[in-house]
Amino acid sequence: MEVIDTTTSDGITQSVTYQAGSCLDTAYAMYTSGSTGLPKGVLVPHRAIARLAINNGYANIGAHDRVAFAANPAFDASTFEIWAPLLNGGRV
Repeated sequence: MEVIDTTTSDGITQSVTYQAGSCLDTAYAMYTSGSTGLPKGVLVPHRAIARLAINNGYANIGAHDRVAFAANPAFDASTFEIWAPLLNGGRV
């Protein structure tokens, strides 16, 4: 990837090394409710978000759909409310 800093007048460019991620890499950490003891942090991989939001078999979100962001961001339902429309061309 080539980065051009338009704030400099000399036009010097620099190269940036990009390392591709994996679908197994952690996307975020979600804490459990703690109903069976202390809350535990669960690491959610990128592929889990894709599986939830794209071609999931129960909610066909498309480019003309809008999804309300009503869930608390700390609740796992917010993952669907954010990513299902964004990954399918819809709106939040």
